[in-house]
Amino acid sequence: MRTFLINSERSSTTGMSDDSHFPEADAPLSDVLDLETFTHTAPILLSDDEPQIVRLYEVLMSRIHLRTVSIPDGRAALEYMLKKPVSLVISDLMKPKITGLDMLKALRQDPTTRDVPFIVVTATPEYESRLAFNALGGNAYLTKPINTRQFTDIVVQLLTAQLANEAA
Repeated sequence: MRTFLINSERSSTTGMSDDSHFPEADAPLSDVLDLETFTHTAPILLSDDEPQIVRLYEVLMSRIHLRTVSIPDGRAALEYMLKKPVSLVISDLMKPKITGLDMLKALRQDPTTRDVPFIVVTATPEYESRLAFNALGGNAYLTKPINTRQFTDIVVQLLTAQLANEAA
């Protein structure tokens, strides 16, 4: 299982990373199409209670032709994942009703969702949260504001590894 711990850098003017590079420019078209097909049958689940953050993730994923489903409420997102397949989860750490760590713990306990890659994005760079995330088998712990290139690259890497595991 791949794990990434990333501290993103803030752009001085926008509060987000200033980066217009996307991995589809570097990847063979067949790789992008495989991921597009993969997320068509099992979308990327976005769970964040801030609509502007969800919209950013949706735009970034659409630029590389990946399908998403957005469920801001952590409990509803968990219920969705236990009923329908998802290819990857991108979640905020601190949300109402159920935290990103609680979602991850529940996913890792269920045999049908145990191997779903999980990315947490948070404004909380606390060491204890990172340790708990790693102990639960999380894949990437990112801090806000995100570096869009790094974020997109990690999504593509995790999905590619997931596809390879399923093909094996």
